[in-house]
Amino acid sequence: MYKMFEIEIRSTRIKPTERDGSLYYYDIRHDEDWDNPVTIEKKVIVNHWGTLVSTVNLDALFESEDYVNITPEQQSLIYEHVDTGEFVDGNQLLCVSPERSEEYDSFTICGS
Repeated sequence: MYKMFEIEIRSTRIKPTERDGSLYYYDIRHDEDWDNPVTIEKKVIVNHWGTLVSTVNLDALFESEDYVNITPEQQSLIYEHVDTGEFVDGNQLLCVSPERSEEYDSFTICGS
């Protein structure tokens, strides 16, 4: 069982002045072909593919690396939900380990 949270995926960069202060924003980097989302990062300057908006802080994902790789399965989920304007279950893409879920600091990639 995982902690419930929601995410929205947009294909655009969201300016800081347009961000909701109660949400958390992360950038998605594309590959060199400009087609596929390949990593989730706190901030992407070059090769920006889109933005992941979360109802919870996901900063713990970046404690050991500055990015999280996106698998082909996760790419499919991103394509399915991009620009729908709706928040979806974040556990489809990212999971919170149940043993420390109250702290929101033990996110893992689902299935890893």
